[in-house]
Amino acid sequence: MKAYRALLLLFLPVLIAGCASTHYPKVGMTVEDVLVSQKYLNSNSFLIVCKGFPREDLTGQPRIESSKTAAVFNAQLLAADLFDDTVSPQKDGLVKKFVMKNDYAVVHYVITKSGLRGRQRPGATLE
Repeated sequence: MKAYRALLLLFLPVLIAGCASTHYPKVGMTVEDVLVSQKYLNSNSFLIVCKGFPREDLTGQPRIESSKTAAVFNAQLLAADLFDDTVSPQKDGLVKKFVMKNDYAVVHYVITKSGLRGRQRPGATLE
């Protein structure tokens, strides 16, 4: 638990600074802009494939890492909207792979939890 708190305290300022930037996230982005696909792999696993766009003021490796971070964050937000509160996208999710494109990153993010299909929010639909 102490390690988790230390990690949270380490990344919290970075997260706040990134969210406070005028370039991140991009204004006017919609689910259709970031979601590539989503589907159940089985009754306990769900795959989200989505894009993440970098902060425009970055170049080189920081730009790439910014894209990856945005892609994971987008996948976690989509999962949080889709599943009820018994599913924690951060704890129950895992990055399977990243694919780097010219202007963005694509993440393959898998949520795994027993009985996941039954934990979908009422009225939440797969796009």
